[in-house]
Amino acid sequence: MSHLSAPQELFVENLVATRSVHMLELAGAEVGYAVASGGQIVEFHIEDSELSHAGQALDALVEMSGARSILAQSFDPLLMFLGLACGSAPATQGLLYRVIADPGFEPRSDIAARPGKSEDITELAALSDDFFDDAQEINAYLAAGGLMVYRDAGGNLIGAGVLKPVVDGMDGVDIGMVVSPRQRRLGYGAYIVRHLKAHCLARGWRPICGCAIDNIASQGALERAGFASMHRLVEFAIDPKLRIDRDAQNS
Repeated sequence: MSHLSAPQELFVENLVATRSVHMLELAGAEVGYAVASGGQIVEFHIEDSELSHAGQALDALVEMSGARSILAQSFDPLLMFLGLACGSAPATQGLLYRVIADPGFEPRSDIAARPGKSEDITELAALSDDFFDDAQEINAYLAAGGLMVYRDAGGNLIGAGVLKPVVDGMDGVDIGMVVSPRQRRLGYGAYIVRHLKAHCLARGWRPICGCAIDNIASQGALERAGFASMHRLVEFAIDPKLRIDRDAQNS
């Protein structure tokens, strides 16, 4: 991932974890690698000296893996280039927030933030149907020190925040939040993200985040929390007809 200009998206990295890795070879020598997951190509890297063969390598990879689409982060120029070469219109799946437009954070006296504890698990699991997969995932965040709990002055649960390094040894830390259904649309989501952002910056980490393109509420919370997006997660369908046409041209 060192060839990327911005930290890898956690969603993509999780896809990489359930991957099949393919080495790219030219004249018997390895010149790069690609990663496919669930019918999508999610990583593709080839040495600069062999860039002219990238299209040929992509065709071979598609034939070998049966991939039906490319999922590219817009700060990954090679994968974007190959996706555009597939001939299908790009479909934005998510917004990637890598720019901190406002690093500030003002703590509120009526909100208490603390690291999560085991006694929080039952209450946290009931916060949302789709934020935590299960109690095991909450325990994993607890064990890694990546869970924050937020309560109001009366001790009522406002929400939770999570932090997770995306790639070991790199400074990108993905942050996310969930707010109790009874506490939504009160500005708590943006507050939690601002707190997580400040928590990361104070430790020399680079906070990053992302959300689905149709999640307008999350987009608003992230932007009110001081983040800005200039990158997208884009999917390109692989057009088999285009590959056939290219084969015909090269024959």
